[in-house]
Amino acid sequence: MSDHFERQPPPPPPSLDQWLDHSDRADNRREPFFVGREDEYAVFARGARLLRDGTVGGEAIIFQGAPGAGKSALMQECIETARARSTRNRPWVAQSLSVHTLANPHEVCQLLLRALRREQRRLADRGAHPRIGNWLARLQEARDELSARGGGAGGVRMGPRPPDGMLAEGAFKTIAGAFEGVCVVLFIDEAQNVPGDAQPAIDVLSRGKTGIDLLPVFFGLGHAARALSEKGRLSRAPAERVVELGALPEADVRESLAMTFHAYAVRGRDRDRWLDGLTALSQGWPQHLNRVAHAAARQLMPHGMDVDHGDLDAALAEGEAAKRAYYAGRLEGLDARELRPYAALGAHVAAAGCTFDVDDVAKVLAESGSPEADPARWLRDALRRGVIAAVPHEPGRLQVPVPSLAAYMADLPLPKRPGTPAPSSGSPSP
Repeated sequence: MSDHFERQPPPPPPSLDQWLDHSDRADNRREPFFVGREDEYAVFARGARLLRDGTVGGEAIIFQGAPGAGKSALMQECIETARARSTRNRPWVAQSLSVHTLANPHEVCQLLLRALRREQRRLADRGAHPRIGNWLARLQEARDELSARGGGAGGVRMGPRPPDGMLAEGAFKTIAGAFEGVCVVLFIDEAQNVPGDAQPAIDVLSRGKTGIDLLPVFFGLGHAARALSEKGRLSRAPAERVVELGALPEADVRESLAMTFHAYAVRGRDRDRWLDGLTALSQGWPQHLNRVAHAAARQLMPHGMDVDHGDLDAALAEGEAAKRAYYAGRLEGLDARELRPYAALGAHVAAAGCTFDVDDVAKVLAESGSPEADPARWLRDALRRGVIAAVPHEPGRLQVPVPSLAAYMADLPLPKRPGTPAPSSGSPSP
């Protein structure tokens, strides 16, 4: 087995009907047309090699980016790599969970024990091995002791709760014996929503105090690293282990679309023109790429997947509508008054074509007709929605990370600003 932790071969593509049913890439399955992200993946591969060599030291990896940047797809690639490394002599366990689960370290440990049990059974099915029996015995001992110490599952606790710091470190140390010789990668999603009571577990994980060869890998929105530092008090987040996910290069987008065309037997002399048009429309954004490819497939299905008889303009129009529906979902639940600052920010960014800072946000809010809006609170909402994100390596600077979202917000149809006088009876209608 290679020492370089290469990405595993892609899974077989599903049938065309099944693929069209998977409208969201964040569906906990590997993407059959995953292309690119070599630099981002390399950060995980380096961490995995250190974990294998026993020198990981507990340092965390953080992948962050706006919704639709491909975090879930990258997570599935990393999970598959970890699982593929597992052998009877050196088992690997890859477990994913929500950051909220870290508020209950015993529940985390229960999940890890169940994952280890599944992996031990899988390895045992491959042939008898003398260590399997010992592992199973230690696993049962760990489960019994965890329960006796007050461990629970499903958020339900049994027994008294010890102090938070002791609970977190003690829970992991209790199960450590069952994980002797096992590499564990803990994939923690929704990292930007870290609850304050997850701090003890995050501290134990990040300082390598679990007693387990364990690598924590966080995935979240563009402010995940800051949230983990402020709310979770993440003790170490080296710059080289905080990875920003943005748009894909044009060549990667085109290759992914070409793989899709090949998988579903798209043919015709006009094939390159379709690939060029769809690549440009996707703007390198993974979520757009998925929706644009689906729009093309739906237009081609009635024509036997022959591009020479399909309507590219109709496919591009459907893809553009899908993009706008995605943007609308980012602003879902806001009324006209609440949308006004987003429209003003979109106009500001579309006109200036640049990044901005908190002072710019306060100015935009005042000019939008929403002077009562609290900039800090508005920023939190915009960050949560993934409408804005930090600019990598530029502290204090912000951006609208999703291509063409600023233009969409600038064009939002809004009523007149409060206090704008109505036209007189003799004035022409606008």
